[in-house]
Amino acid sequence: MIRVTIVEPNEFLRSGFKTSLEAETDLQVVGEFGTGTDAVEELKDLDTHVVLLSVDLPDAVGYRVCIEILEVVPQVRIIMMTTQLRITEIATSMMAGSAGCLPKDCPPSDLIRTVRANGNGEMLYVRSVAELSMAMFQYNRMYVDLESLTDREKQVLILAANGMTNTGIGERLGISEYTVRNHVRSLFRKLNVTSRAQLGAYGATVGLMSIDEVKDW
Repeated sequence: MIRVTIVEPNEFLRSGFKTSLEAETDLQVVGEFGTGTDAVEELKDLDTHVVLLSVDLPDAVGYRVCIEILEVVPQVRIIMMTTQLRITEIATSMMAGSAGCLPKDCPPSDLIRTVRANGNGEMLYVRSVAELSMAMFQYNRMYVDLESLTDREKQVLILAANGMTNTGIGERLGISEYTVRNHVRSLFRKLNVTSRAQLGAYGATVGLMSIDEVKDW
């Protein structure tokens, strides 16, 4: 039996997910939560295999909750559920450590197949997600020239993608917060992104070194 927990603030959607899942003989919903805080506190006691986690929660950003859940129960598979399936959602989901991403209005068959695959320790991307994932990597390969970034900009990008603030980045690299802001503005321009979240999502997908390798070159 694959045990599933649903973290979704909309009671109607939560009920719909549960109905679809429990119509299957090998799937069981063992937890339902409307907030990220409740989910993080209770999941360690639920012996859950798969978590359906909404990107939009009333008390937190779903991606942050994903990270917090994995710190408590690292073996669980998390599927991010989003209202609008876009490249940024998929990239940020990957960065947060999720096992996949689904649109909330996906057919029940896609929901069931994804949950079942992850419950069995496999990976499955439904067609809409797979196509966007491919487009994301093709865009990065074809249109973004990493050579246009200075070494310092690459450092800032990696640290920002790992969730560090400008202050934290400055302390890590031994430079002022003002200098960090200038580098971030330059990255926005060169990578054609408009928010810190997009910058983080990009940094998570371009194959640069890990945060532990960042040194003051």
